[in-house]
Amino acid sequence: MKSFFFLILCLPLGQAIAQNPLQMSAGKLRSLDRLSYSVITRHLIFENQETDTLRNNEQVVRNDPFTGSYFMMKERSSTSLYAGDQLTVLYPKDSTYKTEKPRGNQYIRSLTQYWAGQFEKFLSYPDRLKNFPDTLIDGKESYHLRYSQKKDSLIGDYLTYNRHDIYIDKASLLPAQIISDMQLMYNELPSRVTSVYSYQNYDLNPADFPALSSIQIPGHYQDMNTKPVTGKPVLVPLKAGTPAPDFALKAISGEELRLDDFRNRVVLLNFTSVVCPHAYSSMGGLRRIEEKFRDKNLKIISIYDDTSSPEDKVRHMLETFRMDYVSAVLNGDSLAQKYHSEGYPNFYIIDPNGKIAYYAGGYSADIEKQLTEQLEGLLGRQ
Repeated sequence: MKSFFFLILCLPLGQAIAQNPLQMSAGKLRSLDRLSYSVITRHLIFENQETDTLRNNEQVVRNDPFTGSYFMMKERSSTSLYAGDQLTVLYPKDSTYKTEKPRGNQYIRSLTQYWAGQFEKFLSYPDRLKNFPDTLIDGKESYHLRYSQKKDSLIGDYLTYNRHDIYIDKASLLPAQIISDMQLMYNELPSRVTSVYSYQNYDLNPADFPALSSIQIPGHYQDMNTKPVTGKPVLVPLKAGTPAPDFALKAISGEELRLDDFRNRVVLLNFTSVVCPHAYSSMGGLRRIEEKFRDKNLKIISIYDDTSSPEDKVRHMLETFRMDYVSAVLNGDSLAQKYHSEGYPNFYIIDPNGKIAYYAGGYSADIEKQLTEQLEGLLGRQ
């Protein structure tokens, strides 16, 4: 018995305790001075998918906690260069650029700047980490770990969670894939957002590497904030008191919608899209507005864009969020132009005389409050 314990105690510590793959991957990323790789990103918002392929270059700056690293991200239509508290974006199509302070979540695609730190953070909460059997990612045997931001919970019969599934290539110890998956109740409605980052074509400490710290803005590029506006004019929202542009529409339910038919009623127009996360954020607010003014003369019409909102997706969205009170219209880009509506969601309130009463762009709790107050003022006078 004594010799058995002696054998256990004499084992080297590294053989008795296996290092966590996240720790090994974070250490590998921290050891690099330069890193190039491709990342395929897929964002799934309520079963609608957007995909992009990026080529990233990262240059670590040692002993400089302020800068940390330079990070260049090449997308289809732009190149972004992050350096500490400055972001420069180049747009080759029209030879313009902009500079601004980067938001924290803009670094999420950086392995050395963001994910190495996240791996180290995850390790400090071992009760939230779970190991799964190894799996194949793009033909490479990979570790699989899951980090849960919070415990899974049920709201009624709806499971809510916020988790990251991380796959580490066993050979290179570099991330092969990261899946961030969040399912929650937002404004009393079910919501799910999934982001998938697939990493490929790694080149570690390459000799042929752009000097990110000394990249200059090309001399012929112009600041997009000062360049004279040419071509398509900027659309300014219609002002209160302006006669509302006429429309004759047909909802997907078959309902005929004409502006003249809504004289003596108040109309809330919602220009929206099934691929916009802010549009999903507005669902709960729209439902609360409908419930508050259900017995009043309020008509809510949602105008969906041409390219991203096919009928099957719109119908599925309406059914899931129980939006039977909304008259939904497809292919609304031409009407959006008439109403000077760019981006999603945008709201117009039309008064009983057919004039613009109020405009709001985007969505937040404050905008919901403003819309509600405007509607109270109009419907209270009827």
